[in-house]
Amino acid sequence: MDKFFSKIKYFIVIILGFALLAQLYRPYILNKNQKESYDFFKALNAPKKVQHLIINSCYDCHSNNTNYAWFDYISPISWYVNTNIERGKTIVNFSEWKSYEEWRKLSTLSASTFNIKNLRMPPENYLIAHPSKKLTQSERQYLTKWFETISRTTLE
Repeated sequence: MDKFFSKIKYFIVIILGFALLAQLYRPYILNKNQKESYDFFKALNAPKKVQHLIINSCYDCHSNNTNYAWFDYISPISWYVNTNIERGKTIVNFSEWKSYEEWRKLSTLSASTFNIKNLRMPPENYLIAHPSKKLTQSERQYLTKWFETISRTTLE
């Protein structure tokens, strides 16, 4: 029985050692300096309520202004978080909006409308750790209605 417990202690020490070593590898923080004139809100002259909703619920993964929670710095959580942020910025980065071509802007607005209406954004796994980022039904309707009012002439 003592051999069993000594093996368990040894196993726990090894696991803790790996956990501590994992803290040495930190992915880079994905915030970067941006040209404010490229921002989504500046380009489309968005109302304050739209700005508030998008900053609160979308900007952490879809802009260069990610607000990391304390637990987002702990490995391996930080690896998972940064991978999701990189993926989110690849899909749409509101901080780089003005650099997008017109077809991409229209496609992004259409996809955003669909994803917000169908409760795909913000995603559930994000809302578990950040419940304050959840959009109410009326907020979803407000955002999608505003997205739908944007036309090609607005984007030019």
